[in-house]
Amino acid sequence: MNKKELITKDIVELFNVFDDNVRLVGGCVRDYLLGKKVNDYDLATPLCPETVISLLKQNHIPVYPTGLKHGTVTAVYHGVPYEITTLRQDVLADGRHADVAFVDSYATDAHRRDFTVNALYMDKAGNISDYTNGLKDLSARRIRFIGEANARVQEDFLRILRYFRFLALFGTKKIDEESLSACRIHRNGLLDISAERIRAEMMKLLMGRYVINSLNLMQENGVLSVILPKADVGRLEAFLKSYPRADCLMRLSALVDSPQAVAWKWSKAERKQLGLYGATVQIGKTQAENRYLLWKIGKPAYLFHLHIFQLNHSLSETEFQKLKKIKMPVFPIRGSDLYNLGWRGAEIHRQMQRAEKFWVELNFSRKKRLVIEKLLSYNEKKPDEGKDKK
Repeated sequence: MNKKELITKDIVELFNVFDDNVRLVGGCVRDYLLGKKVNDYDLATPLCPETVISLLKQNHIPVYPTGLKHGTVTAVYHGVPYEITTLRQDVLADGRHADVAFVDSYATDAHRRDFTVNALYMDKAGNISDYTNGLKDLSARRIRFIGEANARVQEDFLRILRYFRFLALFGTKKIDEESLSACRIHRNGLLDISAERIRAEMMKLLMGRYVINSLNLMQENGVLSVILPKADVGRLEAFLKSYPRADCLMRLSALVDSPQAVAWKWSKAERKQLGLYGATVQIGKTQAENRYLLWKIGKPAYLFHLHIFQLNHSLSETEFQKLKKIKMPVFPIRGSDLYNLGWRGAEIHRQMQRAEKFWVELNFSRKKRLVIEKLLSYNEKKPDEGKDKK
């Protein structure tokens, strides 16, 4: 793979804005060298944030001060965001936050970063600057803290989860014992990290290719019990063998009971979905029962519970696939149907609920007429009764 392929026309134009006083850095370089898709672009520059903003504005490139305290601005060029950060070093860190000082040395900037594989810089010509032996570690797929591991972890305890998150991506065959030891020793520091930051790392970790290996290592070293005391890695492992395409919320729900109770600042939609995954649900014995369950909890939750059910029951592959392929029934009645039958206002809502009940009793009949007939019979109402008179 030609290194220059990462240097697109847009990136060349951005480099030119700063007279080449900028380099790509971190995840975009790492992922590119691994042959993975690059989704986010980070750039590092010796120029101060004010100069970066000024140069971008002079070239009519939208820029936003997304992290000025730490020297970061975000340029949006042809619809793509690029985070541009002034070279820096940490002058004071308390395990959660760090005060920084701007510098003009890429090597100094590299040595304040977390892992060697994240401290690789690429210039416009595609040349790599490696100040921490990151290329060697990348080749070995080894995650190693830069410098003294205990010091790196104590600067920001979230790096413990970042370490295991990268193991979930890279694998656990090449373990740096010093790095692992530092995570084990300082694991209780995670208790001081905000729920939002923990959630962000864990959601990425759960989607890693080697998630089970990483979680087992976390459990063996007492890290997992700090953030998820009742985690069941074995259940998640069995679940993923059955359902490898499960999303992160499903994976969390297979890992812990009552996932909605995990205090990670969920959105309303996420909390609702986690509630469905954590609910006590019984897979039925008949097609009708399961069609009703599918309609009641939705396709994602139905598939989740079906796969969990499969872990504890001896369904044949034929039976399992039959249940998996049940289609979501579609309620055939609309508010306009009831309006045309003469109902108005809140009564439409009440009659809609009755119609839905009758529809379920009719085994989710697709025939609107059958549902309407049963509804009218219940109300002792003729089809045209109650219509507006002209």
